[in-house]
Amino acid sequence: MKQLSASEKRQIENATLLAASKIIFKRLTEIGQSLYPLGELISMSSGESLTSSQMDDSLPYPVYGGGGLTGYYSRYLFEHSNVRYTVERVEELVGKVEEVRSLRQKALEETELLTGVTISHLFQNSQEKAWIQRKLGDYVIDDCYGTSEKTNDDKLATPILRMGNIQKGCLDLRDLKYLHLNDKERERLLLKKGDILVNRTNSAELVGKCAVFEIEGEYAFASYIIRLRLDQNKAEPRLVAAYINSPSGRAYMFSERKQMTGQANVNAQKLKAMPISLPSLSEQRRIVVYLDELQTKGDTMKRMREQAMKELDALLPSILDKAFKGEL
Repeated sequence: MKQLSASEKRQIENATLLAASKIIFKRLTEIGQSLYPLGELISMSSGESLTSSQMDDSLPYPVYGGGGLTGYYSRYLFEHSNVRYTVERVEELVGKVEEVRSLRQKALEETELLTGVTISHLFQNSQEKAWIQRKLGDYVIDDCYGTSEKTNDDKLATPILRMGNIQKGCLDLRDLKYLHLNDKERERLLLKKGDILVNRTNSAELVGKCAVFEIEGEYAFASYIIRLRLDQNKAEPRLVAAYINSPSGRAYMFSERKQMTGQANVNAQKLKAMPISLPSLSEQRRIVVYLDELQTKGDTMKRMREQAMKELDALLPSILDKAFKGEL
């Protein structure tokens, strides 16, 4: 294997430092940090005069002039040890920040999976607990597809929930569209508390995601959603929805989907044919309370993670500030 010359090693080191600097400044730009003129951050001076006879390509240290690289010299022409240490220290600290960021993201993803795994475990052991196994349709007293009418931004009309409003088992109301409904449409489309909204058309991974409607006020829903209305004297909507969103429910949706061009679809008949085992209504409600407590803990961890991420973002400019001041 060819041994690298001193000049080649220096070129590699310079390229590495340049790449590290680009990563740091790109990250600073992404989080909205200000950029400053170079003259406000460092002092500058003219280099020492060298003739071409004093330089040689076999020497270790590159010499730059107005036209770029002009040759190599036997020594640095300025004190460099502190500069090199500072850059290496910045690389080390930024690496640690990114490592912590990655670990916190992984912890959040594992927390979000916890509820789904817990639900799957409960239902997988249902036979041992003598839960009654039926089809989901046995608990459905009404199902309905949403409106295909074109919506608009008129906030005086009825808000229409679309598939994008179903996020991670909850309803996200940040991006709503609206529609004026006639009396017949209102009777069919207005939602009641406890209705389960199931996304019937989406990617193969997301088709079948659902959420329970528990919002005050009048809302309707769009055509890519199926509304399930359960007999709440037999089935707790939040537990049924949690099962649909669990790994077991997702596996059923994936296996029963009908693949179309770029999209997957699950119709109401397939949805109501989903096997599901439920305990007594009182036990269902007890489980829902437990799941609510689990979700609250997960939400708390998520808020803590978001705060920690903000603090990590604030560390990057602090690291560079100390680097420029020579305090690292």
